[in-house]
Amino acid sequence: MPELPFILEPDEDGEDWHRLLVDGTIAGHPYRFVLDTGGVQTQVEADERMAALPVVASQTSSGTFAAHTTPVVTITDLTIGPLHAATLDVTMVDPIPGHLRAIIGMDVLQRYRCHFRLADGVVDIDPPLPTPADAADLRRSRRGHPYVDVRWPGGIVAHAC
Repeated sequence: MPELPFILEPDEDGEDWHRLLVDGTIAGHPYRFVLDTGGVQTQVEADERMAALPVVASQTSSGTFAAHTTPVVTITDLTIGPLHAATLDVTMVDPIPGHLRAIIGMDVLQRYRCHFRLADGVVDIDPPLPTPADAADLRRSRRGHPYVDVRWPGGIVAHAC
């Protein structure tokens, strides 16, 4: 089973929180990403290469305090260890110095089974599923977040992301 090494970095949002960082390439150029199993769509930071790509769409999302719109660009040859996407539409955000905003989201990860071995600093990656139909057992929100059933005594069931 192929392994994807990662860097475990403390997250400024919480004393006991950490982020998994992975190194990869887009069209042969090196980039670092946050591996984000809660992120629906892969996101890149606008650098010289990314900003030169044509905008193919825009995506609007709403937060607690406001809505914002980000451009969508198409990248080619995304490779992160055994993870690969020949072409992929991604959102592009402005960089913020000292804050990594590039993420690998579920649009890439959904095709793989990942086993996180935190103590070893690697993620075991099963080969991609042949068709999206093979992942039909996984419940998803309308935006693509994966959900699993969590059960408690007394017949209580909730959907966890």
